[in-house]
Amino acid sequence: MGRSHAGFSTVEVLVALIVFDVGLLGAVTTTALTSRLLIEARNRSRVTLAASERIELVRNAAAVPGGCAALSGGSRPLGGGLGEQWTLTGTGGTRPLQVIITSPTHRGIRADTIRTVISCA
Repeated sequence: MGRSHAGFSTVEVLVALIVFDVGLLGAVTTTALTSRLLIEARNRSRVTLAASERIELVRNAAAVPGGCAALSGGSRPLGGGLGEQWTLTGTGGTRPLQVIITSPTHRGIRADTIRTVISCA
């Protein structure tokens, strides 16, 4: 009588484990990358909001008579690792505004610069 050859050999099991491990490693890597990209997207959104708020505040202050004369620049921490610097330079009816928002990334500090022109009343 011959032996039954039912079941899996050791080599088949090892190959199956290697294929499973490669797939699992790919899934873990993709999850880590997605997580990092989501954090960066959230930070980009916070930077955009902070810059937009600063531009709106300066525009509102410049809209009152003599408002541009009192504006020159400033800086402040915004919380969550964000920082803000802004400068309003020049003279006359329109002035250039520069807003710099710094934010943490996985590689260090990132600085985003936004430039626009403000009309003075």
